[in-house]
Amino acid sequence: MEDEYLDFIDQRDRDTKKVVSARVSEDVLNALNMAEEDSSSFGYSFSITSIIEKALNNTLKSVEGNSGINYYKLVKWQKKIKEAYRNFLFCIDFRNYTEEVANVMIIPNANPSPSYDLKKIPKYSANDTVKVVNKEYDVLPSQILKKLRQGKVDVQASLDLHGNSIEDITTYLTEFIHTHSEHRFIRIIHGKGSKDDEYSPIKSLVIQYLKDHFQVLAFCSCPQESGGTGAVNVYIQSNPYFDRLNSRRDLLNEIDYVTGVIDNFDSYLQNREKNIVKQWNQALISQNSTYCVEIKGDRILFNHSRNTHPEDSTDE
Repeated sequence: MEDEYLDFIDQRDRDTKKVVSARVSEDVLNALNMAEEDSSSFGYSFSITSIIEKALNNTLKSVEGNSGINYYKLVKWQKKIKEAYRNFLFCIDFRNYTEEVANVMIIPNANPSPSYDLKKIPKYSANDTVKVVNKEYDVLPSQILKKLRQGKVDVQASLDLHGNSIEDITTYLTEFIHTHSEHRFIRIIHGKGSKDDEYSPIKSLVIQYLKDHFQVLAFCSCPQESGGTGAVNVYIQSNPYFDRLNSRRDLLNEIDYVTGVIDNFDSYLQNREKNIVKQWNQALISQNSTYCVEIKGDRILFNHSRNTHPEDSTDE
């Protein structure tokens, strides 16, 4: 029996809408506006917006017919994988940095959670202002550095270290930076320490850690209204694995663009997803983690052996 009485909602109808601008012939637009105003007189209706949306969807269908690649499905799948990767990072123990973990972060020679001897690092007082640009990056956009110094940057995440023991600081910093690796600007609130003691051990430790971290490009003390010398705004580069997930070429790395059409694009995405999840599970196993990753239908589940806080990532 046909579903002649049912109206089915296309996923595209639920997607977040974005304004698209383009330069179009003024005469063509005037003609369409005129035709739209008169359309009801002829028993039909249309809008320029619906024409554009239909044209874009039809173009995607034509592209799929010629290449075998459903780019709409690819974008939805990519969003799901990136969200799952964010959840995966919360399962990683950065104090136990194995080769398998390095493979899923593409950071082979890093020491994400180093230990420091407070007697051997520079000491900073509560009121010291810091401005540091990582020496490994000689050329950074001057406009960004200027905004960073002025505190006129879009800080997308903050970590407040008040109340934490000195032994846990580097671990919290590591987890925070890696789980917010898609952000460009973050804020670390380290506090000023005791009013009776000029030396602030937590502040000194935070500054040394940020100087050494391979993802930190620059950082400086915040304006007074954002924490002053008790906090720093940090400019970071993304985790290379996020860059890979954002790369069309990396996601389609098994596709031969020369020979053309893919036989089954859905199967291709399913196999890519299985391989990614397998690699994540290998990383978790290498740490004797209590977490495991499972594909269940369209969802990627993060299951805890004690079921303390299972998480899942679903396609939007």
